[in-house]
Amino acid sequence: MAKKVEGGFIDFDKVDPAVAAFLSDGQRRQANRSMTKAQKRQAARNRMTFDLSQELSAVLVNMAAELSVPVSQLAEVLIRNGHQHTSMNDLMDMRLPARSMRYEFVLFRRDGDTKGHHQGSR
Repeated sequence: MAKKVEGGFIDFDKVDPAVAAFLSDGQRRQANRSMTKAQKRQAARNRMTFDLSQELSAVLVNMAAELSVPVSQLAEVLIRNGHQHTSMNDLMDMRLPARSMRYEFVLFRRDGDTKGHHQGSR
């Protein structure tokens, strides 16, 4: 339980974790209220990083330039399209055992191309 310290303030160092989480959420909401629309939009973006071969990165950059669109939007369209046209069984068939402590399998294209894919050498 939190105890009052000098001046009647509460010592938050000894607060129950659930209460601390609640207070943290309140602080986050309060901080969001002071943000501009642009700052809120930026904070809401979902960023991911992918390890791609240089050849595939160049293909994406060139396609995006030719279409005059951001590379991230092109990548999203291609990923969504691939997701719609690739079954889990197809992906299961592409798996190979990994030499990685982190992952049990790695994925390779059906034609056996392994360029740009690391085989647990990280």
